[in-house]
Amino acid sequence: MDEIALKKRHKQYALVLSDLERRCVIAVLPSREQAELKRWLYSLPPEHREAIQVVSMDMWRPYRSFVEKYLPQAQVVADRFHVMKQLNDQLTKARRQIQRQADPDTQALLKGSRWLLVRNRVSLSPEQEAHLQQILAANHDLRLAYLFKEEFWLIFQRIHDREKARRFLQAWMLKVRFSHNKYLIDFCKTLHNWFDEILNYFHQRITNGFVEGMNRAIRSVISQAYGYRNFDNFKLQILAQHGPPV
Repeated sequence: MDEIALKKRHKQYALVLSDLERRCVIAVLPSREQAELKRWLYSLPPEHREAIQVVSMDMWRPYRSFVEKYLPQAQVVADRFHVMKQLNDQLTKARRQIQRQADPDTQALLKGSRWLLVRNRVSLSPEQEAHLQQILAANHDLRLAYLFKEEFWLIFQRIHDREKARRFLQAWMLKVRFSHNKYLIDFCKTLHNWFDEILNYFHQRITNGFVEGMNRAIRSVISQAYGYRNFDNFKLQILAQHGPPV
């Protein structure tokens, strides 16, 4: 389950439902409202509804409430890429505060550094790594926040056991609390509220990565058509290009 903005300024969203096994779009709904989702779900035969065992989603409570109510047999998995985005957003807030309070030379060094700080370190070139080291050396608090981010990412990369992940994440949250970084502590609140769903990732190893790629393709359709006045035409175009194989 993932949403895509049709008209961001008007906060108009479509809900895209995908089959992660077949890697295709199975439905495009005109809104993310629960009533619309319920209508679609109950258009399926009962045996199809009961066959849904796992639902991957971003951390939006109405989605989780819907699955708990109408698909009680399904396990909710919080998408790891959305979890990481939430952490990166908090790291960015921390960097902005540090930058505002820094001396002019440090401000100049930190300007435009967001991309280097949120990107996975293993994907940096030697030149980018050298620049990152300069940035981290400029401020102890920023370096600490960055290292917390990298440690969190490594947990998702290297741990493949749910209970082991629980212990590592709990230890990580404890260390963050002792750091007194208010932005990372805010992220820990989100982590706590979605802890079971995040841990489910380590059992299912399911993500919305395919869906994120699909959303880029859908946005390309929107751009090529300069927007769709008729939603049904838009939906049919998406299903024609990215729907289940015939």
